[in-house]
Amino acid sequence: MNVKRVFNLGMALMMLITSFAVSQPVAAQAPAMVKPNIQADAEAVPGEVVVVFADSQDMNLVEKIEQAVETANTADGEVTRLSMDGSAVIQVEGDVAAATAELSGQPDVLYAEPNYIFSVPENEGDPNEVATSEFVLQPVAPNAGTDGQSVMAVPSSTIQEMVAMGTYPTDKYLNGNPGWFAMGADIVWPNKTASANICVIDTGVDSKHPDLAGKIVAGYDFVDADLIPSDANGHGTHVAGIMVALSNNALGISGVSTGKAVAVRALDAQGVGTAFDVATAIKYCADRTDIRVINLSVGGTADSASIRDALLYAVTPTTQTVSTGTFLGLKGRGKLVVAAAGNGSGTTPTYPAGYSVNPLFTAGSILSVGSTGQFIVDDDPNTTILEGYNDYGCLAQSSNRNADTITQWVNVVAPGEKIYSTTPYDIPFYKNLYEYTNTRYDYMSGTSMAAAFVSASAARRMGYKPTETNVQVGNAVMDTGDPLTDVSCNPSQHLNTILKVNVASLMDRTAVRVSVWDAHAGTPLNGAAVGVYFTMAGVTSSRVSTISPQTTKGAATGDIDPNRVFSYYQPATDILDIPVRDAAGNAITNHVIKVSRSGYTVGYQPIFQQERLDELYMHPGTLNVF
Repeated sequence: MNVKRVFNLGMALMMLITSFAVSQPVAAQAPAMVKPNIQADAEAVPGEVVVVFADSQDMNLVEKIEQAVETANTADGEVTRLSMDGSAVIQVEGDVAAATAELSGQPDVLYAEPNYIFSVPENEGDPNEVATSEFVLQPVAPNAGTDGQSVMAVPSSTIQEMVAMGTYPTDKYLNGNPGWFAMGADIVWPNKTASANICVIDTGVDSKHPDLAGKIVAGYDFVDADLIPSDANGHGTHVAGIMVALSNNALGISGVSTGKAVAVRALDAQGVGTAFDVATAIKYCADRTDIRVINLSVGGTADSASIRDALLYAVTPTTQTVSTGTFLGLKGRGKLVVAAAGNGSGTTPTYPAGYSVNPLFTAGSILSVGSTGQFIVDDDPNTTILEGYNDYGCLAQSSNRNADTITQWVNVVAPGEKIYSTTPYDIPFYKNLYEYTNTRYDYMSGTSMAAAFVSASAARRMGYKPTETNVQVGNAVMDTGDPLTDVSCNPSQHLNTILKVNVASLMDRTAVRVSVWDAHAGTPLNGAAVGVYFTMAGVTSSRVSTISPQTTKGAATGDIDPNRVFSYYQPATDILDIPVRDAAGNAITNHVIKVSRSGYTVGYQPIFQQERLDELYMHPGTLNVF
């Protein structure tokens, strides 16, 4: 054994032990700003080659190290990283292409490739915004009452009044995230069905953020090779908040999912990582039994074989073996993968999202997510209520999209523009220092945010339909919601068959807004209890809400008398989480709206409706009570 081999063997052993000593926790440290060590605009890390070995699955640790070192020596290279899955990073000098070809020809090597660079999509910072929105756009079923429109603008004041009544969560900045409403999260938020967990492969997550308390599971940090995947960038914490931020805790925002996010760090403080780390992270997430969804708000231009193989292992059903590549013959893990399509306004596929149309992958196993949201200014003086708002029925101008209607590598869209979510809580991070992103909470825009909405929606579907496979859930995500049909903001986008994700549809839930008036006095019928009654599996159930005023103390308004109580009476209330299908998938068609008010009715009484409940999907209906 020559001197160089002895040195390399020791280095490889040290790197492997450092990377995989997961049974020994290390002390927490605050994330530190680091100098860029990878150029995000480069295709691959200079001088690095990823080598995947063909027959190392049954080798012990020492044998794997020896195999990697001997292979590196053939190209005068050194092993700098080694995984237990049969791959290594080899540092070479000189021509990387020539070294890659040399290493590919070795007898134990399945393939070799440059260590490609992947990163968070560009243009995802949105600094100096304010967490307010004058209107919240909510989806509606087009009918005569909505003038054929599929969306309506609800004043934020109306939503805030219903927050005070307990209809919506108490989260302080709820109205700062209209995307949450646009994809139906408001309809299902009271539903307590447990969601599947999501593996967030990103820049890490600040698990100490109060709005993420108890919602983050520490996975692994493949950048620093430790057990603390903290966030030195800010991107991963923002993505995680969209998914799992605590609801109804009077703080910040409300996440979509009731499950947890498993934080896995594969990108550094600048939001940049390598194919080796991303592929290893995918394999790690795939092997965890507490995870069903893998979120990849990360992208690059290279078709990396190591990432492709890891994804194939992750999405192959647990009843089947992997058909090709690194994990040939191993049982699949049956995960659903959700990937951001990127923010280049182009039609060329980025990866890993581009694998959604690769024939190796079953349709529905990888969801490639585009972003919606265009700032609309309506100059019509008769519709000033909508002047200046983000229309999440429109494809975001920055979002990548399909080139035609045949090869649709972007297969679902979700809100992505001006999404308000969590950021690292009063600790230094890259986006705060260099992109002026606020601590605690701030806006970001892009397909990363859209992917987070899709992952959370899929996780909720898995909780609601736990026996469905990854492909069944993926197809359900693609088959629900409304199409992008507005040609005024989506001209020639080839997205006519692509649907906007809607978590309420995935959970077979709807909602109705009901107004109750005193028909003689013409005033809101304060104290009226309004219920939607239905029979499911022979059992009568209901969802009930009450018409009640919003009250504010003078101290909150600066009134001269801090104890004075102000009341605002409104006629409307929203009734949420109404099931439209039973457990067997049969449509429920027996919904009846009833109202009860002491002095007006004897118990709950059916009220005349001009429209069916299933046509009222978040549409304001008026019920006159005599």
